[in-house]
Amino acid sequence: MPTCRRCVCLSGSVYCEEVTPEMSSVPALPKETAYLYARFNRIRRIRHQDFVDMAALKRIDLTGNLISEIEDGAFAKLPRLEELNLSENRLSRVPALPGRLLAFNGNSNQLRSQGKLTRLAYLYLGNNELTAVPQLPESLHVVHLHPGSGV
Repeated sequence: MPTCRRCVCLSGSVYCEEVTPEMSSVPALPKETAYLYARFNRIRRIRHQDFVDMAALKRIDLTGNLISEIEDGAFAKLPRLEELNLSENRLSRVPALPGRLLAFNGNSNQLRSQGKLTRLAYLYLGNNELTAVPQLPESLHVVHLHPGSGV
């Protein structure tokens, strides 16, 4: 079923929130998608081909899914990606993040290890299982490691 039948597509934005029947994977997106909001579904895995040829994507919000696995390179070919929200999932490690990314929200996961954090201005890693503060880039303006982070 095409994305815009299951989701709402409005001038570059795709809204797939609480899709019924349950959405268990990232849907095929229109090529011009700049903003994806696929919150509160049952997405379990992000595959490297989920975002192939999606050069316009600037923001991805996958809050409140069941994501426990992100394949290597899943976000690598997103040259404009600035914001990535993976809060309230089941991740145990921070995925490889694209160099242009400015904001990453990994709150309320099961993060035990961190990935390479480059060029970020905003970082949210509260309510995780981190045992040490990750090496923070000098570009950061805001860092949240609030209670539950273990550090």
